[in-house]
Amino acid sequence: MRSTRQGHSWSVRLGLVAVLSCLVTGCTLPGSASSAGIVRRAWHTSTLLGDGRILVAGGADGGALDAAELFDPATGRWAATASLGDAREEHTATRLADGRVLVIGGWRGGWFRGGGGLDTAERYDPATGRWEGAGRMGVRRMDHTATLLPDGRVLVTGGKPGIDAGDYATAGAEIYDSSTDRWVPAAPMAHARQGHTATLLPDGRVLVVGGSGAGLDTDTHTAEAYRPSADRWEPVAPPLHGHINTSAALLADGTVLIVDNVAGSERYDPAANRWRPVPPPVLPISWVAIAPLPDGRVLAVSEATVAAYDPATDGWQHLGTLVTPRIQPTTTALPNGQVVLIGGTSKGPPAEIITPSSMAGRIVQSR
Repeated sequence: MRSTRQGHSWSVRLGLVAVLSCLVTGCTLPGSASSAGIVRRAWHTSTLLGDGRILVAGGADGGALDAAELFDPATGRWAATASLGDAREEHTATRLADGRVLVIGGWRGGWFRGGGGLDTAERYDPATGRWEGAGRMGVRRMDHTATLLPDGRVLVTGGKPGIDAGDYATAGAEIYDSSTDRWVPAAPMAHARQGHTATLLPDGRVLVVGGSGAGLDTDTHTAEAYRPSADRWEPVAPPLHGHINTSAALLADGTVLIVDNVAGSERYDPAANRWRPVPPPVLPISWVAIAPLPDGRVLAVSEATVAAYDPATDGWQHLGTLVTPRIQPTTTALPNGQVVLIGGTSKGPPAEIITPSSMAGRIVQSR
């Protein structure tokens, strides 16, 4: 999720005549973003609020940011909101059951003694536009995962304490209870990991896949599942490939899609405890940002390429091209089927709105 430049927000369409016309004339398409107060940022989080706005928090622009903003997809306008208590990047943000947003851990940026990792957490209340402290974890974490459990608690797994030599991944896990505002230890994973994925399964377990262990380039070719009712990790069949810094999505049939255009994509069936390969997405070899769509497909964006995976055909469709390439933007799926891209390494607009249903596309890879 690298930084962006101020400008207009474009809706992505295959109707390139209208797009090219606006590029020439400088006009803004529907859903354009007001540039006032926009902060360039990378390694941030974007969280959909109950009222339809998107909370954008933290990240980096040469250094870690404490700035937070609100983007309204309906009007295309940005608004300032209260700043975080701690500047942070590579953190997580989880919308709680009561509508507040819990931001956890991350990195302070720069070279700090102790690696710069954070053990702090804070909550954002959309009703007041304010942040408040949410206690401290038992350890500092960045590159971790945070998963909202069915009972409203938040499971935090893995990560690393900082970027100093020897700041390796941890197997530790913790749980935050918003009703008591307390952190409690959870059973540790069988494998230390950072840069992994965590997906809530229909049966209430949390599937954790891949990541790196002892070193940044050492992939953890493993998976395991956490059962909250028993505070226990259970063995899971290992994936077909090792995955680091990939993306995962729960599909409508209860299977889990791992999108990895480097090692190889695959699907996990929890009922059968079995993995199977998925055709590779026709995407640049780069970071892939994904978003589940209401029609069951999964949108994938890499640099300027927009594609979608269709579980029904087990194939990929090329949908179109972004106005400006961006690496690692955040992707926020809206109830109306649109997807908002924010940030990422780009010289283009701060936000772009994709409408997949209006993009005809073509099948480029299927079984």
